[in-house]
Amino acid sequence: MTRYPCHLYEIRDGKKAYEAMQMDFVKDYGDDVRLPGGKTLHDNYTWDDGGRCLLRCRECGGYFLCQSSEYHDMFDGPDGYYKDWIPAASAEDADLLNILLDVMEFENYPCRHLRRNNHDFFWTQGEEPIPHDLEALREKILKKYPVEGINELVDRK
Repeated sequence: MTRYPCHLYEIRDGKKAYEAMQMDFVKDYGDDVRLPGGKTLHDNYTWDDGGRCLLRCRECGGYFLCQSSEYHDMFDGPDGYYKDWIPAASAEDADLLNILLDVMEFENYPCRHLRRNNHDFFWTQGEEPIPHDLEALREKILKKYPVEGINELVDRK
């Protein structure tokens, strides 16, 4: 049985939640979201390196869509690094959120989610997460991206 949100939400301290995180890799969403013809819809990270993936909690089965991005300092300073974990009710929910959210929308996702900013771990401010209506997510995607091939991309999920 999948719990939503993950049991990690019960741990109020972000660093302790991160330390308690035991996730299995489910899926790699890569560097960007592409339409079936190959055109890029949006990137999945900012700066120099990064991407998105879907993870699943080993303890409770909760899903997290994870976005990471790293900036490589050109002058031998420390690299900048951030990571966000937003909850998803299912793999299909995560697939649709991956299509819908560009890199900045993901980073600023309006529900409370875990963030790593270099060596700091914290919960963002925002509403407690609630499951999405999958049909409503599909409608948002179609409205936001009225381009050829988007129906195919949304229907594949």
